[in-house]
Amino acid sequence: MAIRLFGLGPTLARASGAEASGPGTQPARRPVGAKPLRALLALALLLVSGLVFADRAAAEPLPQARGVIVVKFDDQLNYGGLSLLRRAIDQAQAEGTDLVVVLDTPGGEVGLMYQIGEALRRARDEGVQTVAFVDRRALSAGVLVAMSCDLIYMAPGSVIGAATPITIGPQGMQDVDKKIKAGMQAEWRAYAEEQGRPPLLAEAMVNADVEVLLVEQNGVERLVSGTEWDDLLEQEAEARLVRTIADSETLVALTAEEALEYGFADGLADDLKDVLEVKLGRFGVEPVTLEPTSSEDAAAWLTKAAPALLMVGVLLLLMELQAPGIGIPGALSALCFTLLLLGRYLTGLAGFEHILVIVVGLLLIAAEIFLVPGTLWAGISGGVLLLGGLVWSQFGPGMPLADGIGRELFADALQSTILWTFLGMVGALALGRLLPKTAVGHRMAVAPTDDGRAFGSVVGDLAGARLRVLQQSTGRLVVEPEASVDEDASAGS
Repeated sequence: MAIRLFGLGPTLARASGAEASGPGTQPARRPVGAKPLRALLALALLLVSGLVFADRAAAEPLPQARGVIVVKFDDQLNYGGLSLLRRAIDQAQAEGTDLVVVLDTPGGEVGLMYQIGEALRRARDEGVQTVAFVDRRALSAGVLVAMSCDLIYMAPGSVIGAATPITIGPQGMQDVDKKIKAGMQAEWRAYAEEQGRPPLLAEAMVNADVEVLLVEQNGVERLVSGTEWDDLLEQEAEARLVRTIADSETLVALTAEEALEYGFADGLADDLKDVLEVKLGRFGVEPVTLEPTSSEDAAAWLTKAAPALLMVGVLLLLMELQAPGIGIPGALSALCFTLLLLGRYLTGLAGFEHILVIVVGLLLIAAEIFLVPGTLWAGISGGVLLLGGLVWSQFGPGMPLADGIGRELFADALQSTILWTFLGMVGALALGRLLPKTAVGHRMAVAPTDDGRAFGSVVGDLAGARLRVLQQSTGRLVVEPEASVDEDASAGS
């Protein structure tokens, strides 16, 4: 009884009494059936159907804007909001209107913040005037959303700042790596400088180690860091400390009045009508507030569930390969991967180029398993393409490697993808050990195949087997389970 170590068992031995493979024997190749082809066709059909649905949802008729389009972020930022913002930018560009982003948000993930900031940068480059109105709060990632706009107006009593960078992983919310934080600090400084806002305040909002002081020198007040203040004292310059805005242990968070005083905001406004009529001069204009579509709500949910979909998809795929002929785990695995890619497609992160890379990777893996087992190059190449496509599909067109924070986020996404894939593999191994001991698992293990013979689960076989790796004359590695007690007795006699 032999199972190929690379290729996930295309030479699966049957539990009905197949002859054991020994050293020097060639494992028999299982003929290719129609089930792998049907599985691939089903996966392609699910992908195409999902993308067609997404295109139809994105093509829903939009209300005609009359001068201003409004997008509201009134809760934690999510990827459905990113899709909504991109739709608003496209419409504003097509109709030559302004875009107002109303903020009342505690923030969101670092990667999402990066995507929203780039979308607003693109809007500015394409001639769309963007205005941020902080209704109550713009915290964490909400600060970068505001800084990405051309103008910032704040309601009295609102707050902006305190941008503690976090990521959401298997351990829940946690602080980002120091390299990512350093990259974010430089990125925030660049965003502030682009819009003429105090870069020191932007840095101090994301890094508590940055000390910000308001000093008066030669009759002019300006913001300096703690290091710059120490230099002024050593130079015995005529400077006076007015106040400490943030010490070296506190993130900067500004009220509306403070943000206006320090030049971080462009003005105060009581409400959205005040912004439109008094600040922007759009008298008599009735703004169009875009609401999330069903596809954008689905995108938010699917993106949040992406790690679980990846883990369960890998688990079910390995179960299908361990018990060929069942079909249900394979179909559910295809559904999981389709939903995973659909969520990223709806947010504009995954395009056809990403899906093409993933499908080519799956085809190469299938070729390694069913057509050319043991060659290794097809399986390894397919695995690299599949992993690369899953990571790339989290960042939209292009590769996020142009700057430090992009490279760090890419490395973080790669690590997360590998981790959830590994957890799926471990889960498949655990189920392979436990299912054969249950009534349902036992029936699955003795279910007949297309040729009428019974088969056993690969992981079920490995669970009660002693693994022994043999090097055959062809250079292929195989694994043989330990012989039964009766076989050992007969061999000894």
